[in-house]
Amino acid sequence: MLYRLAHRAHLKGHRIRAGLWYRCAYLWCGAEISPGAKIGGGLRLPHPQGVVIGGEVEIGVMVTIGQHATLGGNLGKRDESGRIYPRIGDRCLIFAGAVVAGPIDVGHDTIIGANSVITKSVPSHVVVGGVPGKVLRAWPSGKDSQAGSTGSGEGA
Repeated sequence: MLYRLAHRAHLKGHRIRAGLWYRCAYLWCGAEISPGAKIGGGLRLPHPQGVVIGGEVEIGVMVTIGQHATLGGNLGKRDESGRIYPRIGDRCLIFAGAVVAGPIDVGHDTIIGANSVITKSVPSHVVVGGVPGKVLRAWPSGKDSQAGSTGSGEGA
């Protein structure tokens, strides 16, 4: 809720008020969520300590992020529109210690494993893990995530 107040102040150009709400949120729960981030409804931070959501990160609805995960920009690397921050799809699960960096897209219903480093776009309906991140498993869209077939291991 404190993020929503900071984001609203940021959108209205009240930088000082946005910064104050941001600091309150950080001191209260230990997560650094930039007021400029665009976060859909249902964001879940079960253990918010150490979570960093930078600048203009875009997060879809019903996303869960584990402790010490970082979603941030990759300064110097921009996409065609000038974006440097990642875009996370709906219903994603990002486990503890994962890093998602740069102007990439993470598809809907994607699982990112613990301590993974993702620097390239990831399709929907996959499990990604490792350093650098690789697709470990994929399942057809519209199917239950437990009923998936194994992925091809293509780089993510």
